[in-house]
Amino acid sequence: MNSDAPTLPNANTTRSALPYLRPMFVERQRVRGWAAWVGVAMVAAVQLFIFLTIYRESGRFGALLSGLLLALPVLISVAWLQTALVVRVDVDGVHGRWFPFKRLTIPHGRIVAVQVETYDPMNEFGGWGIKGPPGRWGWCYTISGREGVRIELDDRHRLLIGSQRVHELAEAVRSARG
Repeated sequence: MNSDAPTLPNANTTRSALPYLRPMFVERQRVRGWAAWVGVAMVAAVQLFIFLTIYRESGRFGALLSGLLLALPVLISVAWLQTALVVRVDVDGVHGRWFPFKRLTIPHGRIVAVQVETYDPMNEFGGWGIKGPPGRWGWCYTISGREGVRIELDDRHRLLIGSQRVHELAEAVRSARG
Protein backbone atom coordinates (compact mmCIF):
# COMPACT_ATOMS: atom_id res chain seq x y z
CA MET A 1 0.00 0.00 0.00
CA ASN A 2 1.07 3.50 -0.68
CA SER A 3 1.80 5.36 2.58
CA ASP A 4 1.25 8.72 0.84
CA ALA A 5 -2.46 8.00 0.28
CA PRO A 6 -4.76 10.25 2.30
CA THR A 7 -6.67 8.63 5.12
CA LEU A 8 -10.25 9.44 5.83
CA PRO A 9 -11.22 10.16 9.42
CA ASN A 10 -13.54 7.64 11.00
CA ALA A 11 -16.92 8.57 12.44
CA ASN A 12 -15.59 8.87 16.00
CA THR A 13 -12.90 11.42 15.16
CA THR A 14 -15.03 13.43 12.73
CA ARG A 15 -17.47 14.73 15.35
CA SER A 16 -14.74 15.77 17.77
CA ALA A 17 -12.49 17.17 15.02
CA LEU A 18 -15.11 19.30 13.33
CA PRO A 19 -16.56 21.83 15.79
CA TYR A 20 -19.58 22.63 13.61
CA LEU A 21 -20.81 19.05 14.07
CA ARG A 22 -20.84 19.23 17.86
CA PRO A 23 -24.16 20.01 19.54
CA MET A 24 -24.60 23.64 20.55
CA PHE A 25 -26.87 22.71 23.44
CA VAL A 26 -27.67 19.47 25.25
CA GLU A 27 -29.85 19.13 28.33
CA ARG A 28 -31.04 15.98 30.05
CA GLN A 29 -33.97 16.41 32.44
CA ARG A 30 -35.48 13.82 34.72
CA VAL A 31 -38.51 13.75 36.96
CA ARG A 32 -37.19 15.26 40.15
CA GLY A 33 -38.34 15.93 43.63
CA TRP A 34 -38.83 13.87 46.73
CA ALA A 35 -42.62 14.19 46.52
CA ALA A 36 -42.76 11.85 43.52
CA TRP A 37 -40.79 9.18 45.37
CA VAL A 38 -42.93 9.63 48.49
CA GLY A 39 -45.99 9.03 46.32
CA VAL A 40 -44.51 5.81 44.98
CA ALA A 41 -43.63 4.69 48.53
CA MET A 42 -47.18 5.41 49.73
CA VAL A 43 -48.70 3.42 46.86
CA ALA A 44 -46.29 0.56 47.61
CA ALA A 45 -47.22 0.61 51.31
CA VAL A 46 -50.96 0.47 50.54
CA GLN A 47 -50.36 -2.36 48.09
CA LEU A 48 -48.29 -4.27 50.62
CA PHE A 49 -51.09 -3.93 53.18
CA ILE A 50 -53.66 -5.20 50.65
CA PHE A 51 -51.37 -8.09 49.68
CA LEU A 52 -50.86 -9.16 53.30
CA THR A 53 -54.59 -8.97 53.98
CA ILE A 54 -55.39 -11.12 50.94
CA TYR A 55 -52.64 -13.58 51.88
CA ARG A 56 -54.10 -14.01 55.38
CA GLU A 57 -57.61 -14.51 54.05
CA SER A 58 -57.18 -16.59 50.90
CA GLY A 59 -53.89 -18.43 51.02
CA ARG A 60 -50.97 -18.62 48.65
CA PHE A 61 -52.44 -18.63 45.12
CA GLY A 62 -54.80 -15.72 45.72
CA ALA A 63 -52.03 -13.75 47.37
CA LEU A 64 -49.59 -14.50 44.57
CA LEU A 65 -52.05 -13.39 41.90
CA SER A 66 -53.06 -10.26 43.78
CA GLY A 67 -49.41 -9.49 44.56
CA LEU A 68 -48.51 -9.58 40.88
CA LEU A 69 -51.46 -7.37 39.98
CA LEU A 70 -50.78 -4.95 42.81
CA ALA A 71 -47.07 -4.66 41.92
CA LEU A 72 -47.89 -3.35 38.45
CA PRO A 73 -48.70 0.27 39.51
CA VAL A 74 -45.48 0.49 41.54
CA LEU A 75 -43.43 -0.80 38.61
CA ILE A 76 -45.12 1.67 36.26
CA SER A 77 -44.47 4.52 38.72
CA VAL A 78 -40.81 3.64 39.11
CA ALA A 79 -40.44 3.35 35.31
CA TRP A 80 -42.09 6.77 34.95
CA LEU A 81 -39.61 8.28 37.41
CA GLN A 82 -36.76 6.90 35.30
CA THR A 83 -37.88 8.61 32.08
CA ALA A 84 -35.82 11.50 30.75
CA LEU A 85 -36.32 14.42 28.39
CA VAL A 86 -33.21 15.08 26.32
CA VAL A 87 -33.07 18.25 24.23
CA ARG A 88 -30.26 18.79 21.72
CA VAL A 89 -29.61 21.65 19.31
CA ASP A 90 -27.13 21.05 16.50
CA VAL A 91 -26.59 22.10 12.88
CA ASP A 92 -29.42 19.83 11.71
CA GLY A 93 -32.10 21.26 13.98
CA VAL A 94 -33.72 20.96 17.37
CA HIS A 95 -34.07 17.41 18.64
CA GLY A 96 -36.14 16.23 21.55
CA ARG A 97 -36.40 12.76 22.97
CA TRP A 98 -38.67 11.74 25.79
CA PHE A 99 -36.97 8.43 26.57
CA PRO A 100 -38.29 5.81 25.93
CA PHE A 101 -41.46 7.13 24.30
CA LYS A 102 -41.13 9.71 21.55
CA ARG A 103 -38.61 11.52 19.35
CA LEU A 104 -38.91 14.96 17.82
CA THR A 105 -36.77 16.65 15.16
CA ILE A 106 -37.37 20.16 13.89
CA PRO A 107 -35.12 21.37 11.06
CA HIS A 108 -33.94 24.96 11.53
CA GLY A 109 -35.55 25.93 8.21
CA ARG A 110 -39.03 25.30 9.65
CA ILE A 111 -38.52 27.57 12.70
CA VAL A 112 -40.05 31.02 12.37
CA ALA A 113 -39.80 32.40 15.92
CA VAL A 114 -38.21 31.48 19.24
CA GLN A 115 -39.03 32.99 22.62
CA VAL A 116 -38.52 32.22 26.31
CA GLU A 117 -41.81 31.81 28.12
CA THR A 118 -43.13 31.19 31.61
CA TYR A 119 -46.17 28.93 31.45
CA ASP A 120 -48.68 27.28 33.75
CA PRO A 121 -48.47 23.54 32.99
CA MET A 122 -51.83 22.69 34.54
CA ASN A 123 -53.92 25.43 32.91
CA GLU A 124 -52.24 25.46 29.51
CA PHE A 125 -51.43 21.80 28.95
CA GLY A 126 -53.07 19.78 31.70
CA GLY A 127 -49.76 18.92 33.35
CA TRP A 128 -46.28 17.92 32.35
CA GLY A 129 -45.40 15.40 29.67
CA ILE A 130 -45.92 15.22 25.95
CA LYS A 131 -49.13 17.12 25.39
CA GLY A 132 -50.99 18.28 22.29
CA PRO A 133 -52.50 18.39 19.72
CA PRO A 134 -51.61 21.62 17.94
CA GLY A 135 -54.23 24.20 18.66
CA ARG A 136 -54.50 27.04 21.08
CA TRP A 137 -51.28 26.26 22.91
CA GLY A 138 -49.60 23.77 20.58
CA TRP A 139 -47.57 20.72 21.54
CA CYS A 140 -45.42 20.66 24.64
CA TYR A 141 -42.53 18.51 25.80
CA THR A 142 -42.05 19.20 29.50
CA ILE A 143 -40.89 17.21 32.47
CA SER A 144 -40.93 19.75 35.31
CA GLY A 145 -40.80 23.45 36.02
CA ARG A 146 -42.67 26.41 34.61
CA GLU A 147 -40.24 27.78 32.02
CA GLY A 148 -39.72 26.77 28.44
CA VAL A 149 -38.87 27.88 24.94
CA ARG A 150 -41.79 28.43 22.59
CA ILE A 151 -40.94 27.61 18.98
CA GLU A 152 -43.26 28.70 16.18
CA LEU A 153 -43.05 26.71 12.95
CA ASP A 154 -43.64 27.73 9.34
CA ASP A 155 -47.00 25.90 9.27
CA ARG A 156 -48.19 28.02 12.26
CA HIS A 157 -47.91 25.13 14.71
CA ARG A 158 -46.29 25.93 18.02
CA LEU A 159 -44.17 23.83 20.30
CA LEU A 160 -43.07 24.45 23.88
CA ILE A 161 -39.95 22.69 25.12
CA GLY A 162 -39.51 22.82 28.89
CA SER A 163 -36.01 23.51 30.14
CA GLN A 164 -34.12 24.33 33.31
CA ARG A 165 -31.77 26.46 31.14
CA VAL A 166 -34.27 28.32 28.94
CA HIS A 167 -32.06 31.25 27.96
CA GLU A 168 -29.23 28.96 26.84
CA LEU A 169 -31.66 26.82 24.83
CA ALA A 170 -33.25 29.84 23.12
CA GLU A 171 -29.85 31.36 22.32
CA ALA A 172 -28.60 28.04 20.89
CA VAL A 173 -31.66 27.76 18.61
CA ARG A 174 -31.27 31.38 17.48
CA SER A 175 -27.56 31.06 16.77
CA ALA A 176 -28.00 27.73 14.98
CA ARG A 177 -30.62 29.30 12.71
CA GLY A 178 -28.10 31.95 11.74
